[in-house]
Amino acid sequence: MAARLGAANVTLTDLPPLLPLLRRNCEANGVARTTRVAPLEWGGDAAARFAHDAGGPFDVILGADITPFVQTLDELAETISALATPTRDGRDGTLVLISHRHRGADFRFVRDAFARAFTIEPIVESDIGVYQFHVRPRPEGNDGDGEEAALQSAIGAASHGDIGGLKAMFGGRRAPSEETDDENFTHGES
Repeated sequence: MAARLGAANVTLTDLPPLLPLLRRNCEANGVARTTRVAPLEWGGDAAARFAHDAGGPFDVILGADITPFVQTLDELAETISALATPTRDGRDGTLVLISHRHRGADFRFVRDAFARAFTIEPIVESDIGVYQFHVRPRPEGNDGDGEEAALQSAIGAASHGDIGGLKAMFGGRRAPSEETDDENFTHGES
C-alpha cells in the first residue's frame, strides 16, 4: 500500500520462508521495482542489525496481522523499538501504525508488551483496530542496550533460581503488566 501511494523507499519483512510470497505479491501489485523484500526475525540483536543494514531508523512502520500470538509480543515490541525513533528536539520520530483484530480482551497483552517503550493511541476502534504507537523518549546517549543486557542477564539468572538480580532491578515495583492505572492506553476495553 505504501509503495502504491508513492513512498520512495519501502521494505517489506517476514520470516525467510515467506519471502517468495511477498515478492510475488509485489510483482502482482506492480511495485516490485520500488519495494525491497527482506527477512526479519523478531527479538535479540536481529532488529538492530536489520536497522543498520536497511538504513534505519525508519520514518514509518506499518504492521498488519502481526499481533495474534501473545508468545511473540515481547519480541515484536523489542524489534519495533529498535527500528523506531522517538520525537526529539522538534524532529518527528517514527510513525508506527499497527492494526489488531480484537479477540475478546486480548489487546491487554499487546498493551503490556509495548508499555515499556511506547504509549498507544487508538486511531480506529472496531473489530479490527488501528493504533498509533508513540515511542517513549530515551535518555540522551542511551539506546537501551545496557539496560536490556542487564535485564536479560537477570532473567537468565532467574531461570536458574537466582531472582536477586530481578529484585534489585525492579526494587519492589510491580511489573508494567501488573499496573492498575492505565496511563499508557486510552482505549476502553471490555
